[in-house]
Amino acid sequence: MSESTITPGEGEPVETPLELKARLERERKSQSDLAPEEESLKDWLPRATPTDGPAPAP
Repeated sequence: MSESTITPGEGEPVETPLELKARLERERKSQSDLAPEEESLKDWLPRATPTDGPAPAP
């Protein structure tokens, strides 16, 4: 099998592996950041778990 390489188009900036890693880390962190008040309550409630069967009657 031959490996194909992706080449950026003309005028597109080339992202080095370090830049790519830093960008992905920033994106991941921005998506998972909690506000300070949310951080303190993070483990307060139990995690939701799926239930088996129908929901209980009201």
